[in-house]
Amino acid sequence: MRKIAIAMSVALAGTALAGCGAGESEGEAPKVAEARAAKADVDPCSFISAEEMTAITTDRVIRTQRSGDTCKYHAAPDDGPEVVVSIGDAEKRMEVVRRSLGLLKGIGKEVSGQGAVGGDVGGMLQGAPADKPEVGDDAVWGLNGTLSARKGAVFAEVTPPIMHDPADHPGCPLVSREEKRAISLKVIETILARAGS
Repeated sequence: MRKIAIAMSVALAGTALAGCGAGESEGEAPKVAEARAAKADVDPCSFISAEEMTAITTDRVIRTQRSGDTCKYHAAPDDGPEVVVSIGDAEKRMEVVRRSLGLLKGIGKEVSGQGAVGGDVGGMLQGAPADKPEVGDDAVWGLNGTLSARKGAVFAEVTPPIMHDPADHPGCPLVSREEKRAISLKVIETILARAGS
């Protein structure tokens, strides 16, 4: 449990980088300003219905919850995919994702020699797949099957569930690495196709 807490603390530090340089500069081009204004109107829950997400994950989505540009698809035991959709700042968002992954890998390398826990955490932080996903104009795999992608001005990111609903998936309901990636890829493909960019 301590390993997870350490990894989450590091991941949150990387996520905090997302706000860096996001402010509007003086003299910003009108096209960029319009894109930023349009971004506020995007409902991230509108790209994939609860029923469609249920079909993709094989876990019944009980409810969706929007928070800004993020949509959480809740399924029992209160786990489920989390989707981020943003329009107008896609290139910047992808840059932040890549910087964050680089930072996490560097931290992972530093802690990997710190005993068994350090080795486990280091391996987890350095464990993002190196292969490039074939989706959108730019895409990258993150930790735990997270997929970030850009198509034109649209940025989308999905974090897959960690476990299935035990009521529908007997035995060990943990979602495998391959299944997480399959879920993330299907969700991203659907969002980018519907975003119309």
